[in-house]
Amino acid sequence: MRNIITLSMGINAAGVGHLDVTKRSFENSPKLLRQTLKDFETILVKGQETGIFKGDLVRMGIVMTAIANALYFKEYGVSYPSRWKVFITSLTTQQEFETGISGWERFVDFMMRIQFKTRDVPYPEIFRYGVFEMVGGIAFEFVFYDGFFVHCWGPT
Repeated sequence: MRNIITLSMGINAAGVGHLDVTKRSFENSPKLLRQTLKDFETILVKGQETGIFKGDLVRMGIVMTAIANALYFKEYGVSYPSRWKVFITSLTTQQEFETGISGWERFVDFMMRIQFKTRDVPYPEIFRYGVFEMVGGIAFEFVFYDGFFVHCWGPT
């Protein structure tokens, strides 16, 4: 997951600084490189060459669910009693790259407008999170390197 995040557009200098770690992990495990970037394609975005690849959403969801479970325990002192819905807000679809239209725009806009209560963390330039409590539910916003967003929510 770290490798995917550090390869993403819009992350801060701390994330770009971790590209060396990502590069080493790929050099040490060619299988990981092939697995992570198996569908890699070079494309132009706003006149700048970049790349796209299909991510393993199941694996990403497992990682983000583990983070949500840990933070729920940190916040409330008990294990989360239900299942999280996970939306990796910063990912886009191939359709969006090709057409500029995303079927998720309204949902992403909604999630980004929620007023999450930001929690103090030791290194907010690397990871920070916020909590939004609602009647019958809770949502978390994770922000990695100031530019990669993930939202998790579920019933309480």
